[in-house]
Amino acid sequence: MTAERLKEMNPFATVTTRKDLSLLENTYSAVVSGFTSFEEAISLNKLCREIKTPFYLLSCSGLFGFFFIDVGPSLTFSYSKKASGTEESETITTSQPFDEYLSQFRGNSKLQWPKRSIYKHDKYLLLGIASTYI
Repeated sequence: MTAERLKEMNPFATVTTRKDLSLLENTYSAVVSGFTSFEEAISLNKLCREIKTPFYLLSCSGLFGFFFIDVGPSLTFSYSKKASGTEESETITTSQPFDEYLSQFRGNSKLQWPKRSIYKHDKYLLLGIASTYI
């Protein structure tokens, strides 16, 4: 369902779903993970940092939702300014890994993560954008 929605949102993107990421290579623009445990998300985030691929984690339970983004050790992106027609680029170097983010909440007795069951479907979305549009 999510993969189909992402394809509708951007017809230039290639969306691939997989259940196993043990052979993940640096050919994707991003990895989106949902329906995983935090332990599994930490491992996947570390793998994404190694191959320099942005990592997106999402989860929801009832009225509560959670979204996390780690663009890796650094991410450089380019954009065009419409008014001047110039091309500019910026680099993000302050992204935090998921395990460091979670460490801020350790020892907080009020924080309780909702338990959820794992559904039997693909847990990861791999996004690739056609190189002619980058």
